[in-house]
Amino acid sequence: SFMGEAIPTFEEFIALCAELGLHPYIEIKGNLTESEAKQLVKIVSDAGMLDNVSWLGFSGDALARIVSVDPTARLVWVLTDTYDAKLAANSIPFAQQNLMTGESEVVFDIYYTLVTQSIVDLLKMYNIPLEVWTVNDYNAILSLNPYVSGVSSDMYNAKEILTEAGILG
Repeated sequence: SFMGEAIPTFEEFIALCAELGLHPYIEIKGNLTESEAKQLVKIVSDAGMLDNVSWLGFSGDALARIVSVDPTARLVWVLTDTYDAKLAANSIPFAQQNLMTGESEVVFDIYYTLVTQSIVDLLKMYNIPLEVWTVNDYNAILSLNPYVSGVSSDMYNAKEILTEAGILG
């Protein structure tokens, strides 16, 4: 039972991540205003964590607001309706124009079953890293395309996967 347990504030969460040496993925739900983006970036900056967070969003516009406040931001753009035509037609040009500052890092994040070799080839061509979500099957994680550099899972953490795969002792 968690009755009476207080939900930490964003400030407390970022402070704890700093204390524990964690790299949080800060998920932006929906859109956000310029002042909200400034407020979030200030909290992260005040905690000394600007270079150790990823801003994850489903909206290119929301991520553009973050990078307009912090040009060095690491942005993880979750594309929920991904196929080659959409990637080529919308996401890459938008990312180039609105998210890539020369100092920022832009990562595309798609559902793992949608990863095709042509998507990987396209992202490689533009030097855009690829992460995937939500992989809850151990064998599916092991069989991911080697270009995938990050995995969201409800079931596993990196240490468990690497230990089971015999990579960590």
